[in-house]
Amino acid sequence: MIDALLEIYKTYRPEEGVAQKRNEQLRSLSDEQFSCLAEVLLEHIQSGQEAQIAIAEDVVSDLVIHTTYSVDLLLRTMLQVGYAPLDHLFRAAGPQTKTELLAMLEKKDRSELVMRSLAWIDSEEITARFAHWKREETIALLDIYMFNAGWELDANYQKRWLFTRSCFGLKAASNQIESSLSSIKCLWCDRPLYSLSDFPTTYLEKLFDLASTVHTLSIPFCMYCTLFEPVPMSLKPGSEGKVDFSPRIAAGKRIEQPNYKLETSGGILHLEIAGSMRDCFSAVDSGRSYNLSQIGGFPTWPQDANFPHCVECGQTMLFFMQVESMDFPVLQYEGVYHFFVCQGCSSEFAVQQSN
Repeated sequence: MIDALLEIYKTYRPEEGVAQKRNEQLRSLSDEQFSCLAEVLLEHIQSGQEAQIAIAEDVVSDLVIHTTYSVDLLLRTMLQVGYAPLDHLFRAAGPQTKTELLAMLEKKDRSELVMRSLAWIDSEEITARFAHWKREETIALLDIYMFNAGWELDANYQKRWLFTRSCFGLKAASNQIESSLSSIKCLWCDRPLYSLSDFPTTYLEKLFDLASTVHTLSIPFCMYCTLFEPVPMSLKPGSEGKVDFSPRIAAGKRIEQPNYKLETSGGILHLEIAGSMRDCFSAVDSGRSYNLSQIGGFPTWPQDANFPHCVECGQTMLFFMQVESMDFPVLQYEGVYHFFVCQGCSSEFAVQQSN
């Protein structure tokens, strides 16, 4: 069984069906089978061959998401052979790996790797260390390390999570695009906006404890301007008992227009929300190109994390949902559209795109 399982990982095939097959096999592992698998993975890591280590890392990533088996020894061995595992795997790090990372930090051994990894370890000791570094301003890029792991330190140096543990998958509905002759225009570039329509506000309450007096949202966004920076928006009463978003554009602000021609038709995009929750880290790995669209959970960051700040109160906004452009062929840019909400000002949102 172990050989058959690893065979699936040897060829990169980012189809959802392949992922489901291997994840089902991982979830069905007995303790004895996991011990055998761990031995094989250790051999892969200690081989020093990058292709073998990459397979082991891919398996470890799925083990972390889909099982409760400890991967502490596997992570520690990767560090010892000089390999840099995916940062998010260290959320499953045990005490020995934490000790290993702190020893590396003391010796100034791959300090950036260590800081990225430590940020993912959710322990009072590590949070206290980050609070100390924040007060003393002794480590550069400290906020980026925390953002990449989905949290920040508030004004009282307490950990504040920027994502929710509840998560629902999204996919394109059968009638995914609906043309709109009266599509509103972007206030920056004057191109037609796309809109995620009829979005249930119940998920604002389910995930963020934000109440709404209406049942649905209409979330417009510009396919072009979101490439450059987060676009802030405010909720406002809409027609037919809905709520619409209104982009908050500073007076006189303009996005520099590109030298090439970019035409967008605009329209209404329809999504379907999964009936049951999934693991909040299902889409954390930007190297996977399947099943990334979701509401809640941890966002996919093709680049460094970029949580925007509320234009009203200045607080860092929470990740609300994301849409993978591959789910909608009409979206011309390859990337992920991120949507954020302010926990303090429940009517304030922002949209940005990561490529």
